[in-house]
Amino acid sequence: MLVLPMPYDRILKMNIEEAIDKIQLNRTRYQMERFVVGQHHTPEMQYRQLLAEADTLLGTIQETELKIKKIKAEAEELRATGKKSDAIEADIKELGIKPLDRHLTNSRRELGILEEMFECYPKYSIEDIEAAQEEYWRERLLRTAHFQAMSGSITWAQIEAIWQAGFLSELVGTNPNDQLEKIKTVELPISNITLDKQ
Repeated sequence: MLVLPMPYDRILKMNIEEAIDKIQLNRTRYQMERFVVGQHHTPEMQYRQLLAEADTLLGTIQETELKIKKIKAEAEELRATGKKSDAIEADIKELGIKPLDRHLTNSRRELGILEEMFECYPKYSIEDIEAAQEEYWRERLLRTAHFQAMSGSITWAQIEAIWQAGFLSELVGTNPNDQLEKIKTVELPISNITLDKQ
């Protein structure tokens, strides 16, 4: 077992804490681009998802900043009593600041990624998003059905969703016995996410 001298051990601990601070990022840029915003295949819905994520993060940042202020205020009030036990209680309470600081760093870094992505999209209106819904749902439902068919079966819920959207007859015609093979061979116009500035 390696035994480190105390001064070196303290330096090592400090470096680990610094390293933890430096890697604070819940979701990487790749995750944000491919699995959060990129879960949608049309740019209008990607834009909508991006703004929804940014709105959540802005609220999280504001709430976390207030929580930190509250802890600091409560700790100050405890120390003002002059009692040793209250001073210790203040120290214990302040232990909650570090995780909140890291959470704040996470949220700010994620928001920074979204802000950079935001600059790469046209600024769609709610009317633009609404107008693109039929195309979006057609591609999404057919894509899911296609993947299910590749695995050997399609759930009744997926078939019903395609029917509700008005695409079932287009896909299988009038013979439901053909649905599995036809869905397997359908060509899907799935768009790739692009972050080139418009």
